Amino acid sequence: MRKVVRTQIRINEPPQTGQAYRRLKGEGYSAAEAVELIAAVLAAEIFYMLSENGEHDPARYATMLKRLPELPPDSDA
Repeated sequence: MRKVVRTQIRINEPPQTGQAYRRLKGEGYSAAEAVELIAAVLAAEIFYMLSENGEHDPARYATMLKRLPELPPDSDA
């Protein structure tokens, strides 16, 4: 998960990942902590996709990223 997050940040796709990373760093989180928080959101999105046999929902992913450092509740995953 962390490798995927770092790649998303590096290539700026989706841009919301890099925005969340920079915002979290600006709020005092270390680079590693910011990546871990974003990785938790990515894991929640993947869990949702697998458990619901659904597709990736970019809007849901972006919303969860905006809520960080609040982690997605179990009901969202």
